[in-house]
Amino acid sequence: MSGDQPLDFYYRSVDRFADWIKHADAKAGAALVVLGLGLSDLVDHARELVDAYSEGGAGWLATVAFWGACLIAASVVFRVVRAFFPRLAARGERSVFYFGEIAAAYESPAEYRAAVEAKSDEDIADEVGAQAWELARIADEKFRQSQAALLWTLIFLAAWAIGRVALAYAR
Repeated sequence: MSGDQPLDFYYRSVDRFADWIKHADAKAGAALVVLGLGLSDLVDHARELVDAYSEGGAGWLATVAFWGACLIAASVVFRVVRAFFPRLAARGERSVFYFGEIAAAYESPAEYRAAVEAKSDEDIADEVGAQAWELARIADEKFRQSQAALLWTLIFLAAWAIGRVALAYAR
């Protein structure tokens, strides 16, 4: 690549990775919505499910499935929180491209403008490239956590269904 091509590539990458981050957040949110629906039903039938063990085999299964679903729900919430708030090590560099560092490092628009104007085109390309790299890391972590949340949500739904069916048989 020559001239402005790397910078254009970095800008497109930043935009693309930012979109992927939004997509990962939506997946994590969907897991939370489905979990909420299932948990609402479990809470409505909690007393019956907790006490179902006294009804014999199917009752025991209903009670165990209930407690299993509760533990799995905690795992889903943990993964969703990790997807919404990924913990990555900071770069430790002062940037003129990342909003968080700009807001923290520069006291005024004039100070920020002076910092930008002091950068060469190559320095700007390096910063935009670093931001693209950082967003790629964030997107990767968000996707891993949101996919895990969705998988645990499916497992939760299986435990929820087993508990509810077993409760019906125990009655």
